[in-house]
Amino acid sequence: MFVSGNTQLTFVGENTHTKSFAKRTQKGREREREPWKKGVCRREEEEEEEEIRSFLILSFFLLIMSDKEDVSHRPALTNPMATNLRTTGERHQFCSLQGRGALVTGASGGIGLAIVERLAECGVNVCIVARRVEKLNELKEKLETEYPDVTIFPLQLDVSKTSEEEMLKIPEKVPFQVDILVNNAGLALGTEAVDTNSISDAMTVVNTNIMGVVAFTRAFASGMRERDRGHIVNISSIAGHEAYIGGSIYCATKHAVDAFTRSARHDLRNSKVRVSSVSPGAVRTDFTMTRFKGDVDAEAALYRGFDPMIAEDVADQVIYALSRPMRTQVCDIISLANAQSAARDIHRGD
Repeated sequence: MFVSGNTQLTFVGENTHTKSFAKRTQKGREREREPWKKGVCRREEEEEEEEIRSFLILSFFLLIMSDKEDVSHRPALTNPMATNLRTTGERHQFCSLQGRGALVTGASGGIGLAIVERLAECGVNVCIVARRVEKLNELKEKLETEYPDVTIFPLQLDVSKTSEEEMLKIPEKVPFQVDILVNNAGLALGTEAVDTNSISDAMTVVNTNIMGVVAFTRAFASGMRERDRGHIVNISSIAGHEAYIGGSIYCATKHAVDAFTRSARHDLRNSKVRVSSVSPGAVRTDFTMTRFKGDVDAEAALYRGFDPMIAEDVADQVIYALSRPMRTQVCDIISLANAQSAARDIHRGD
């Protein structure tokens, strides 16, 4: 048995091993009184010393391990997005989004819709922006019925047809302060090669995917800096980190979004405005149907044989980034479907 502070360590088979250890020690003392013998006696002495050394090392190791906390029975956190601070004993270290204001572009469907629903669930007032006003009104009615304390403000807008002056006036139109900007609007049109790209489609994709992010960031980032509070989340794509066949324009725009996001983080580093990028891989939404211009067979073929992510998966990632403690800035979240290892490297079960 060993005792250290409040720790008491008992070894299995203590009586047998302790007595054996004591006998060996006593024999060693008796040999010290006798003349040293060569050969066998010296080897026996060295072997006994080695046994004693090993025994002491094992004892010390077990003593240290007994002082460590047993983590095998630690209770799970009730909030999986919370941080348990051992130093202060505080729990649930995350930013509450209750009562804050957000603006989400491309809010009428897909990932944008899922983000709006999650924000409303968290008690956030949301300005929903899209071109389809009827979809926006339906979403407003649904969410305000489900969450009576939340305000949903629909704003019909086409960035490609909005002047700079009109863009800069948008913050005045929103009936609440916007401290969360989610630049989600984006699309892809076609999968042509660079030598057969539609210039008209390319301009639409560039204006939506790049200029939309630039314009809304310009409109709201200045107010965030003045208040020294805010969070900009740009929805990018794995295509912003890789390039692939048939994705020249779309990949180019998402690479631009990634570069713009990094630059924005540098520009706003001297404020408490945080900037995040969320880059998902295969997500099955109406995005793909738009890309294939309504070709149902092409859309089905893309997702054949594996389980892609859904819009709600990406929305959860956005909420995670938004809810981190203010000491933390989540810069990039890259996610892929479980069967996916890169943009076009997908294991299909069939």
